Amino acid sequence: MKPKKARGLEHLRESLGKSQVQVAKDLRMNYKTYNHFERKRRRPRDLETLVQLADYFGVSVEEIIWHLGDDEADEQACASAL
Repeated sequence: MKPKKARGLEHLRESLGKSQVQVAKDLRMNYKTYNHFERKRRRPRDLETLVQLADYFGVSVEEIIWHLGDDEADEQACASAL
């Protein structure tokens, strides 16, 4: 069973015991860029970044995409399917 999407990248980061600053530094990424990914304000624009995140957190690219998803849109889609 997958973790709740609301946890997103934050859950993955916390499971490693890292701060946002540490993750951004490890990934050689601007802190604000990573912060926006985690807060779902922005999504990676290229496959390379998705692969980089997946490798870092030890998950598949598919799971990274799932963690970056739009919770509200997903909830609305599920509700309309019922």
